Amino acid sequence: MSNDGTANNNPFNQWWIVSTLFVVAVAVAIVLVLALGRGGQNGVAQPGAEPSDTSSNSQPSATRTPTTSGGMCDVNTANQDIPTTGPTAEWVPERYFFYPTSTEYGPVDPDGPWGCFAHSPTGALFAAANAVTWAASEDFAEVVRANTVDNGGGEQFIARTQSVNRNQPAGRVAQISGFTFLAVKPQAVTVQMIFAQGDIEASSTVNLVWEQTRSTWLVDYATSTVLPEQYSGAPYTPWSASE
Repeated sequence: MSNDGTANNNPFNQWWIVSTLFVVAVAVAIVLVLALGRGGQNGVAQPGAEPSDTSSNSQPSATRTPTTSGGMCDVNTANQDIPTTGPTAEWVPERYFFYPTSTEYGPVDPDGPWGCFAHSPTGALFAAANAVTWAASEDFAEVVRANTVDNGGGEQFIARTQSVNRNQPAGRVAQISGFTFLAVKPQAVTVQMIFAQGDIEASSTVNLVWEQTRSTWLVDYATSTVLPEQYSGAPYTPWSASE
């Protein structure tokens, strides 16, 4: 799986600067208009069953005290199905970008930089969507340090993107339009988030590792492709604030 170290040659980079999901340096900037339309016109992708390459033994690099119920986060862990439709969510604005939250699946304990998410595929989906949202925010470093596994990837991501302009001009912000599960196992999930602005689509791939002590999903930035890349146009599951 590729990582963000190759993002400098990303042909979506210039488009993503004005669409808010950060880039590094751009050698050749090309705006790609894809043949396929938005997520609502695509079919539902079949979730992958192969496990992620990330390790379920990784430990967090930051600690916090979540809101708990009986020592665990008060979220829904009964539903272990892989979502094939967009789950119900409250879409919350972060400047001009809308991201999903849920009292059932997370995040809970919103006072901290990174909340608890349900230990389930749906909880991992909400965690992935929140990870790409806050990685594009002005206080991204605090969030990355709170949600990264302890393998150095989080600090590398911070150093690589800290000088990027994260301004979000109104009307030119890409929004979440869907998702695909690339790999699912109990302790590690890989989610591809799809974004769209008009007919232009891109994606970020987030590798999540379950952290038992904090009862939440953490991000493996060393193996994730958080910086957006051109989306292939393959079918995915539609999910957006407009649905």
